[in-house]
Amino acid sequence: MAMAVTTPWRRSIIQQLQARNKREQLPFEPVIVTCNSLIEKIDSLQREKLLLENNPTSSSHSANVSADKLAQLQNEIKELKKDAAQSETVNSELKLQLQSALKENAELKTKYHDAMVNLEATQSKCNSLQETCKELESQVNLINDEHTSTQLAYNSLKDKYDTLNTTYNSLITRWIQLKAKDADALNEENEKFTKIQNEKMSKQLQEAANSMIVKEETINEMNAINEDDICNPLLIDAILPSKVAFSFEGHDSEIYAIKWNSKTEQLTTGGGDRKSFSPPHQMTMRVECGQ
Repeated sequence: MAMAVTTPWRRSIIQQLQARNKREQLPFEPVIVTCNSLIEKIDSLQREKLLLENNPTSSSHSANVSADKLAQLQNEIKELKKDAAQSETVNSELKLQLQSALKENAELKTKYHDAMVNLEATQSKCNSLQETCKELESQVNLINDEHTSTQLAYNSLKDKYDTLNTTYNSLITRWIQLKAKDADALNEENEKFTKIQNEKMSKQLQEAANSMIVKEETINEMNAINEDDICNPLLIDAILPSKVAFSFEGHDSEIYAIKWNSKTEQLTTGGGDRKSFSPPHQMTMRVECGQ
């Protein structure tokens, strides 16, 4: 025979019924036993009664025996009543315990239902969170891929920048070297040019000094002029000076041009530094006539 498959709720109902039978049957088992014994005794007494009715000689003896038995039976009935009262109190207590247990069971069922509802809600939240975690993981993977690609591009651009920087530095050094060579060449040319210009000026001055002639008329005129009226020195002997009579600093390089303004009595010079310089009026060279 195939065994019947019991569902969990059927099994729980059967267990509850068995537990209830145990709770309600155990207190009344001694009462039931005594009742059965009393019923058996009553049957035996009825049979004896019938026998006595049939045999009147043994009625006196049987009456005494039945009286004793009746007293015993009355005592047993009293005890059974006490046991029944005690069983009723126990039964009432058990009923109260059963009611409280049923209430607790109902409360536990409601709590279980609420817990199941909360569990379903938390499970749905957990599923949604798992989906969001999966989406975030996919986004993180995309970001990591983009990061690696940008890092590779950055490394390649950095290598290109380093190569360009090295080439730039090499070109700058070469350009500086070329400019330094050009500057050295220009300085050499300037030095040569200044030397040539100085030589030419010295030759021109020497020639002008040699070609200058002072007439007697000019000497007589100069002797006739008072010493206080002389403002500018006059050359009597055309000789190049061997000592510096007066000097000033106004240029960073050689002087290539000099001009004297007789009206303002101002001297102006121009040099190789592309600057013009006019010294103050008190720095202009004045020579007394007696020198």
